[in-house]
Amino acid sequence: MRFWLCVSAAAVLLGSTPAPATGETAGGGRRQNELTLAGLRPGRDKLRTAANLHGPYYRPVVPGANDAVAWVDKLKHRLLRVELDKEGVIQSVTVSSVDPIIDRPSDPKANPDVPLPSRKLATGRGMRITHNLCSEVEDTYGRPNSNGPSTQHGNDLVLLYYSFDWAGPKVPQVMEVSCERTTGRVVQITLAYPSL
Repeated sequence: MRFWLCVSAAAVLLGSTPAPATGETAGGGRRQNELTLAGLRPGRDKLRTAANLHGPYYRPVVPGANDAVAWVDKLKHRLLRVELDKEGVIQSVTVSSVDPIIDRPSDPKANPDVPLPSRKLATGRGMRITHNLCSEVEDTYGRPNSNGPSTQHGNDLVLLYYSFDWAGPKVPQVMEVSCERTTGRVVQITLAYPSL
């Protein structure tokens, strides 16, 4: 995930223009920042907060590693993944319906599937995977810093990249929203502390 976020952010920034620092878009519309995804705030919350909100049945993204864990809902085909620093502070939160971890076999005794209600997987401003369109994301957050075609795990997507540095030092977040290119439906949202 760290590699994906860094590569996609770098690729997107190569063709982007600097964002206005006032919270206004180049077209004069207002922008909104984002602090939380799935009730979690990257750079502040710890794994125990995520476990309290979403339950104890998470699994390591990479077996044997403890720097990234995921809650998987195979019935609704979605997941919640968090990446952690050495102190256990959440560095990024991802909600996805296209992550291949969803289809990975697991030991149901050690890692039972968990129901992930969509209302709990929303951004602080109410955006949710499979419920919202890319155009609604832009209506809510304003024009992204950059956007463009993307491919992830064989899916043709459009990637919207937002940096909220214009909102001040108390909002050190970046957000990536991936939408299906054909339907425009949001399929993945990542909110990250920019130290990644």
